[in-house]
Amino acid sequence: MPAPLSVQLYSLGQAPATDLDGTIARLASIGFAAVEPIISTGASEQMLKFAKKMGGDHLPPAVDATALKRALDDHGMVAPSSHVQLPFGPHAEEILDEQEMLGSTTLVTAALFDAESGSLEAFNDLDRIKELAERFNRASALARSRGMRVGYHNHFWEFATDFDGRSGLEVFYELCEPEVVAEVDIYWALLGGRDPADLVRSLGDRVALLHVKDGNGEPGGTSTSLGDGVLDLPGVLAAATAAEWHVVELEGMDELTVWGALEESSQYLVSHGLSAPRGSER
Repeated sequence: MPAPLSVQLYSLGQAPATDLDGTIARLASIGFAAVEPIISTGASEQMLKFAKKMGGDHLPPAVDATALKRALDDHGMVAPSSHVQLPFGPHAEEILDEQEMLGSTTLVTAALFDAESGSLEAFNDLDRIKELAERFNRASALARSRGMRVGYHNHFWEFATDFDGRSGLEVFYELCEPEVVAEVDIYWALLGGRDPADLVRSLGDRVALLHVKDGNGEPGGTSTSLGDGVLDLPGVLAAATAAEWHVVELEGMDELTVWGALEESSQYLVSHGLSAPRGSER
């Protein structure tokens, strides 16, 4: 049975913040079984300022976790994974409490902010990668005590430096404990110069989640509906044999366009047997 379908709420811009119940109901109606929210609990002021400087689109919609849980329950959906701050440091228990309430068991950090440099971690220095892996290992132990696990979501910059034939991302995972999972964004991997199918095969059983998106292969371009871009989606998804959820994410689309693209993407994945239809979750 292929993995079922989730959707990254970031795809929908401000819609979840302005009409949360209606958004969840509509996602359920077009075939999604789950959502992956972005929740900024524990984010430093410095990181939030950095995200704002990068542009408003980089700030997550302000979605209340309690209201999201209520809407998910009302429409028969779940949030098995969330994008959160790494549960490490003074806000760790607060993050874990919130995710426990929401029902998320896989806590994914989508980007690591280096407070000292005031920028995102580049994965280009071996000693720094070792430090990051140790932070994830310690966060993993804390999450495990609550029946949860942590993971990392890649972009393109983790592939920029070569370490004896391995990218910084792959070196990072080699240094992490086995229960630290990978959420592989297959399109960002492509833009980073890494073959997505080869990457998920390389990471093997660590790949618990896939961010499934497509596009024209040009940096800065908007997403396309799945199947309309350059990625060999059947090949990549078939290679990710351990993936528990296919998380659809579309970027750069306005609200009118994104709903049609999400429906087309859901239909494409299910009709081609690449993802499981709603109601047949493992």
